[in-house]
Amino acid sequence: MVNFNITRSSRRFRFNAAVGLISLALFAGYVFALTQIQHSTEKTYAELRASDPDLYLSKIRQAEGFRVYLRQFTELKGYGMPKREAPPFVIGRWVLYGEPKRVDDAYVPPNCLDDVVIQDGLVRFGRPKPAEYKVHYVIEGAQVLAQRDKGAPITIEPVGYGVHVNHIEITLPGAKPRYGYLCK
Repeated sequence: MVNFNITRSSRRFRFNAAVGLISLALFAGYVFALTQIQHSTEKTYAELRASDPDLYLSKIRQAEGFRVYLRQFTELKGYGMPKREAPPFVIGRWVLYGEPKRVDDAYVPPNCLDDVVIQDGLVRFGRPKPAEYKVHYVIEGAQVLAQRDKGAPITIEPVGYGVHVNHIEITLPGAKPRYGYLCK
């Protein structure tokens, strides 16, 4: 009887050892495959960055989200230095509100009366008192600074959840932030 238990436990030990070794081999293969995929993806992105920066930025935005895209955009497009061209994600007519709204990316404001227009070299406010500023754009971190020829810069912070810009937070020097939603 003792011999039967020893044989049985040695079979169980061999079975468990075999399952453990197979599991370890499968896990090692899985890690190796993931590493190869990561290296391949990094190589593809590096080649794409050099050959087609716009497509690269689009892919980064889809894969990594808006924050990573913004860092890469700043570096690739040279927005660390002042430029007259506005970054494409802030160009347009934006309705301004005093408080942020809980809306999705498809939100369209009901009217576009209290607005700001951001375009190349210019930021124009419609209400409460109309104003127009000639500017150069610089991106610092997560903010777009619209540097005026005279005076402190206008701060524009695009707020993106995931891939898209949901709204902007715009601040005139000495004023409270206002929240802009794109008129479409």
